[in-house]
Amino acid sequence: MEPTTLPSGVRIRDFYDPATTRKEILDRVQQAYLSKFPIENDRIKIELLSAEYDTNKSNYTLAQQKKALLEGSRLSVPLHGHFRLSDAVTKQPIEEKHVLLANVPWMSNRHTIVNGGNEYAIGNQYRLRPGVFARQKENGELESHINTRSGTGPQMRIFMEPSTGVYRVKLQQANLKLYPILQALGAKDEDISKEWGPEILKANQDVFDKQTVGKFHEKLIGNKADQTLSPEIKHAQIIERLAKSELDPEITQRTLGEPHKTVNANTLLKASSKLLQIYRGQALEDDRDSLANKSVHSVEDFMEEHVKKDSGGLARNLLYKTGYDRTLKTLRPGYFSPQLDSVVVGNQLSMPISGINLMEFRDSASRATSLGEGGISDMSAIPNASRNVHSSYLNFQDPIRSSESRAIGIDSRFAHKARKGSDNQIYSPFKNRRSGEIEYLTPSQLNSKVVSFAPSSSLFSTL
Repeated sequence: MEPTTLPSGVRIRDFYDPATTRKEILDRVQQAYLSKFPIENDRIKIELLSAEYDTNKSNYTLAQQKKALLEGSRLSVPLHGHFRLSDAVTKQPIEEKHVLLANVPWMSNRHTIVNGGNEYAIGNQYRLRPGVFARQKENGELESHINTRSGTGPQMRIFMEPSTGVYRVKLQQANLKLYPILQALGAKDEDISKEWGPEILKANQDVFDKQTVGKFHEKLIGNKADQTLSPEIKHAQIIERLAKSELDPEITQRTLGEPHKTVNANTLLKASSKLLQIYRGQALEDDRDSLANKSVHSVEDFMEEHVKKDSGGLARNLLYKTGYDRTLKTLRPGYFSPQLDSVVVGNQLSMPISGINLMEFRDSASRATSLGEGGISDMSAIPNASRNVHSSYLNFQDPIRSSESRAIGIDSRFAHKARKGSDNQIYSPFKNRRSGEIEYLTPSQLNSKVVSFAPSSSLFSTL
């Protein structure tokens, strides 16, 4: 048997591994609540001093599971928290309270969660990795999609008007001219000319709009935008805000030729220049459907996200109400349970499962889709090309198994030996022909390798 090399610094698990997944859910939800607090305003501060599970209710027998299904109840592990309320000005404690923080859904050995007398299987989700992607839309227009990491900054799209050569950036619903924004970010005309050429630069200079930067500042900063500020301060705030918008340097190295960790003038300039290169036939559009440009997320990620992003605004409401009555009476037992229940019930990624065929449990655990919260929300927004079988599926995804519905090509299944990494990447085993070892690699790592099929082995080999 060949020696196996596991990825350094990354934990990997089978997509059907209920014991590991159950532990991941419990650990990550616990840490998410601990990191969410303290929360405070100008009047009060609420701290979570500790969060501990009730170990007496951390496992359920088959008889208990059957009873929950027949009685219409749910299976969960109680997470208790010790809270402290303090005055934000004097720092003096007002009240402490030990209460049931949330009932954390418990995963059975069938890789399901019991809630309301039903068994739910929660699938996996593909998401586009943070980066800059140039593509041709189905209407023929070219655009560069600046896909920032969730929660770090707004997404933007850069496109050029073919008839005029004027570049624009779309932020929310506003289509703003790009050239004034580049100038506000510190880009020099000679640098812009190197990327666009003098003719395109002049076309953008001729339609210079002094109001553009103010509008961009307002959209970018939001409700806190102060239009009475000087242009210099607005420019500084724009630069500071964009610097918080995170990108994956591995992706931008591949799509822009440079590793960009955040959005800046050079990022926008390179993104716009890529469109011109594609238009002139000097570059190809980026392959957003490649698994190398996607990350995979599972139930433990969804649970953690709902806590950190305060699904339902529960932490915000708690802070607001507690700020007026200065007591923790709003913090009822199980106050935060709805945040986690919303992952199981009413979620597009979750579905009731009958389990008549035992293989249905494994099949549902390996299900992957691009739809749902955090992914593509509208079925009509799926390009036809995204439904095709892609070469990057090799050894990672089943090229045939899909849904016989409008989600065909989008609703798929992972290959039998594919594994999920703690870094939200997909791993699969390949044999290194030089070392003779089995290595777990990602689709991105395979970009620089030659992959062949060895007839005498069930594994693909790499050179």
